[in-house]
Amino acid sequence: MSENAVLCVAQIPSRQLGEKDINLLSDALEQQTMSIRLRILLVCATLFVPCWVRAQTNAGPQYHPLKAFVGTWTATNANETVPYMVLTLKERDGKLVGTMNHFSLRVVGSTLVGGQQMFGEFPISDPKVRDGSLWFTWTVNSPFQDCQVKFVVQGTQVAQLIFIVSKDFMEKIMAENPAANGLNPVISLSRELELAVGKSVSGEAGTTQPPTSQKWEIQFMARLINTAEVQYKAAYGHYADYLTLLRSGQLKETGRQNFTLLPGNLRNLTRESIGPESDPLPGYSFRLVLSADKNSYQVLMREKTTGMCGYGVFTDETGIISEGHPLGCPITSR
Repeated sequence: MSENAVLCVAQIPSRQLGEKDINLLSDALEQQTMSIRLRILLVCATLFVPCWVRAQTNAGPQYHPLKAFVGTWTATNANETVPYMVLTLKERDGKLVGTMNHFSLRVVGSTLVGGQQMFGEFPISDPKVRDGSLWFTWTVNSPFQDCQVKFVVQGTQVAQLIFIVSKDFMEKIMAENPAANGLNPVISLSRELELAVGKSVSGEAGTTQPPTSQKWEIQFMARLINTAEVQYKAAYGHYADYLTLLRSGQLKETGRQNFTLLPGNLRNLTRESIGPESDPLPGYSFRLVLSADKNSYQVLMREKTTGMCGYGVFTDETGIISEGHPLGCPITSR
């Protein structure tokens, strides 16, 4: 730049800002600030409000862990249609309450058999949910008076009552029941299904017969998976695939709490050995199919043979276990 140009710039007369100019500048800045704030609010509304609204709109009903227990559960003797036991469980203020009818109970063989129903019902004593099961004190009748009972749900339609008894107590019951040759302290129950007309119909679960054949492991595995699925859903709100049951520790924990002996490979399975090829039972093919919404599942276990006539077991989220052979195959003893 030349010296003359510098002099020309230096000689431009300066102009003092008046009060009017300052007010105009202040108004302009304030309008610009308001415009920026409005844009920020619009962006926030665009980004966050619809997401919140969608979350509220699309959020399904939350699964309550007590829901697995709520309902009317009945127990029926084999070859009978009228239940001798009716257990009704309800949720009240976040806790389980229940009532049970009066009935007699005796041991025939090694099986608990219900006797005559008596009038009236009474509340179950001191119910508590612990480790995925419902515990309460048995106050219905002898010989189990004041025993601890564990109510274990094995599906949407199947459950078991397990009496927690000592060896001495079992010997006492044996002595008081001449027809007894053992004791399986378990009562199987089925949940009554509510019909559209408001009536209910009972399932067909009867008194549990302990497996007495070489097929006991596959039947116990089906019960174990069903029970583990119920307890996993109570904790997380949905069912799980087989690897998730393994890796989460749920399958082994359920087995430890509810079974005296784990079936198959679960006895020696560790977290380090878990993988996609972790078959639960040697000699059996295994398949657990989980629905897309994780609200149902199906399990199929079938004996591996050179032919097509292997023994198989099927179960699902209802807890009902079916067994049999392919059509056209001879039925072998179990």
